Amino acid sequence: MKFSIRKSAVIFSVAIGFVLILYGSVTGWSVARAGFAEAALPPDELLFFRGFTVELQAGFAGSVVDPNWESLEGGALGIEFGDSSVGSDQFHTTTPGHKYVSEVTLSGPLPTGGSGVGTALHDNGAGKFRLEIDDLPTFSANVDSIEIGPLTIDLRDLTTGADFDYRVYGPGDSHLGALVISSRRGSGSSVSEAYQWWLATSQGQQPLKSVSIIALTRDGTDGRRWNFFDCVPVLFHPFGRFSPDPSVATEVLNIGCNRVELAGPGRQAMAAWINGTTEGLPWERNVTVTEISNDGTALATYTYVDAFPVRYVFPSFSSSGTGFLYEELTFKPIRLDFN
Repeated sequence: MKFSIRKSAVIFSVAIGFVLILYGSVTGWSVARAGFAEAALPPDELLFFRGFTVELQAGFAGSVVDPNWESLEGGALGIEFGDSSVGSDQFHTTTPGHKYVSEVTLSGPLPTGGSGVGTALHDNGAGKFRLEIDDLPTFSANVDSIEIGPLTIDLRDLTTGADFDYRVYGPGDSHLGALVISSRRGSGSSVSEAYQWWLATSQGQQPLKSVSIIALTRDGTDGRRWNFFDCVPVLFHPFGRFSPDPSVATEVLNIGCNRVELAGPGRQAMAAWINGTTEGLPWERNVTVTEISNDGTALATYTYVDAFPVRYVFPSFSSSGTGFLYEELTFKPIRLDFN
């Protein structure tokens, strides 16, 4: 089964393979085909909706409804099949096993509101983000673009003999991708701060640093922060790239970090969920998706039970970018309840 929600349409399909029915005559086939045709819904009976909301359980402090997610995909209900063949079987036989729910991925623009509710969204472009690296003020102030590898969390199979219904999973180790930061170079003869950091690390001094990326609101105040800790330079490019077109010279620094913290306003419940899971705190959350009809009323609801985050995709930052800052969250639920 595949379940996918988009703001403009609903797709709900079940893959059941092929069923071949043999009839004794052409007349029987014609009757069956007519029955299928009569079962087709006319256009005025099809379900249309204009959007959806996502309600995230905020620990023990209730829940938060977020209408700013743009797409939701995944969440299929599945059944495992195991080989149950024995020596006397002419053909392989299978038997159904545990049920499971596949991962769910949310994607949408980053809101500036503390709870995630509201229409103000973070823009991407010059003056819309700030970089802070310990002892690298010039490199930080002249940042041109930032790309960050995703945060991923391993799946651990926690199913025991007593779990006869759904397969049970929990979070394992977390892995953080590299930061790739491009910064404009000055025309002076001063030695690059990024190179000095890389050189000191290569000589065994291991000067660990903290890195912060801050999204700014339209009025210039601080919004969401991404704080990276225990960072080291793993790759230094003295120049970005050469091309026939005139452009500002840049240098590129790849940074590896051990840990990240999401802080500040903008989807605080989600940020606390990610932070807590990577720190070994209680991770179970319920996530409820509600379809909204064209007249604004609620339609079906889908509740993903005992879920935990397994992947977070950071926004991309560029001084020449346009549009909004987008983030993506993938979580693994244990069970799906819907009505």
